[in-house]
Amino acid sequence: MWIIWAVGYFAMAVAAHGCIARLVWWNDSVSKFLLVGSLLGLMLTGHMSAVYGVALPTFATIAFYAFACELYMFFFTMVMSSVSAKLLMTLRDTVVSDAHIAEMYSADGMVDRRLERLLGIGLLNRDGGQWKLSPKGLRLTRAFVALKRFFGHPIQ
Repeated sequence: MWIIWAVGYFAMAVAAHGCIARLVWWNDSVSKFLLVGSLLGLMLTGHMSAVYGVALPTFATIAFYAFACELYMFFFTMVMSSVSAKLLMTLRDTVVSDAHIAEMYSADGMVDRRLERLLGIGLLNRDGGQWKLSPKGLRLTRAFVALKRFFGHPIQ
């Protein structure tokens, strides 16, 4: 029975993510899902704790929900940054020449689009012709360093 609750809460998180993606003004899909996914995860934790207490079904439900949420985030972030997915979506609507594809997916163009995306979600600031980390970007890089240390990865 616990897996039904995990799947149900996960479905609600995905549906809420779809709604908030259309209603909320900020442009970061990951943080939008983290918001709704975390809230529903807390609700699920409370629900399972009330039903089963601190027991294996509670932990199994939370672990399954967390895994489903992580998998969902992996898929939608992979599609957001996938060259193949973007190319297929472009070709779905129009015919594109070789020259236009080469221009769209040149190394410089891809870096420019990535920089603009990082600027749009507030991780970078642009000062004239220079790029620098925003306070939000600095917090994120500090978190990356802390996680690398925690998991024993070398820090560049």
